[in-house]
Amino acid sequence: MRRGISIILLTLCVLGCSEIHDQKYGVRFDAEYYAKLKVCEGLPLKSRIASGTLDNGERVHVSGRSAEWYSKSKYLGDTCYKASIGPYLYRDEGDEDPDFYAIDVQVKTESAEALGGYVWQVLFARQFHINDISDELLYQNVHEVVSFEPSSRTVTFSLDEKSYVYELPRP
Repeated sequence: MRRGISIILLTLCVLGCSEIHDQKYGVRFDAEYYAKLKVCEGLPLKSRIASGTLDNGERVHVSGRSAEWYSKSKYLGDTCYKASIGPYLYRDEGDEDPDFYAIDVQVKTESAEALGGYVWQVLFARQFHINDISDELLYQNVHEVVSFEPSSRTVTFSLDEKSYVYELPRP
């Protein structure tokens, strides 16, 4: 087993809770994230972004195989866009070894077809073979991997020795 991953069980935070923490991977769902989530939930949903502007890169996920994403997310500045990082595990293998790693930028958009009337639309995504990712990256906090420059609306994912940059759409 190259790397095991722990199942993260989330409990709802009541007043006074500052964070939920997974010791193995350092996942933190902090008070700042939850506060931003509540602000964004109160705003009107964005219209779907035209598919021609999406940048989803090459897929590593094998089509037809169910996989679970152990993602860590953060909202980007004062926007309601969020960046996520983390490993995927194929559910049909019965082990806890990560199979590939992904990064993305998403925004909550209207969707008449979806339950609840919205979907998280992925605007930018990259997937990586697990052998191309260092063990250290699996343990890094999302705040260490993802940075955001509000003036240029630029998101930077720093993965090991390489960076991936995406510019958020203008309002």
